[in-house]
Amino acid sequence: MGRRPSEERRRYWRDVLARQRRSGLPVAAFCRRQKVSPAVFYRWRRRLAGKTSGKSTEVSFVPLPLDQAMPPRAAEFSLQLPNGVQVTVPCNFDEAALGRLLQVAGAVEPRDA
Repeated sequence: MGRRPSEERRRYWRDVLARQRRSGLPVAAFCRRQKVSPAVFYRWRRRLAGKTSGKSTEVSFVPLPLDQAMPPRAAEFSLQLPNGVQVTVPCNFDEAALGRLLQVAGAVEPRDA
């Protein structure tokens, strides 16, 4: 068995992953600029995906302005996640189920590498 990574190494890779998300760049482009192997980047992303050390998974929301011309009835809407996954949400969605779906969909690896 391989040795377990130190907490310092985990912190380093959590920071790298966060910088990539904030950059808005595709993983391949970010890795080229940072001189990081995409294979290692993806390995750490998978490794850290389920292990948040008691911290909540980072989720960000963008407020959606409500158009005054919109009819008052509920309608479905779509969300485009940073990794390229698009989720269409029906008007009668369950908040807890949507939260779980967004966590799973957010962990999907983009096809840019």
